[in-house]
Amino acid sequence: MSIPKQAIQTSDKPIRKSMKKIFDRIDRIRASGTAVLDVESGTPYYRENGKRFPVQSMGIPGLKCPITLLIKGKSIDFTIHDVM
Repeated sequence: MSIPKQAIQTSDKPIRKSMKKIFDRIDRIRASGTAVLDVESGTPYYRENGKRFPVQSMGIPGLKCPITLLIKGKSIDFTIHDVM
């Protein structure tokens, strides 16, 4: 018994759309050189939420793209999901 080809194929449009949002965010951060912190409550840098900080470095674009921000003179690492 063979499985019809249409049943095997799944749509990857939601994945493409979310990756496009991530890449757009990365492009925006690289263009401005700054990022706005957006971490969950309970994290050490929650008090800094909503503030704009200079970006020191960025890793390879992707789902867990590392971003290093300069906060009060210190280099702190975050992921793309922690910044806007």
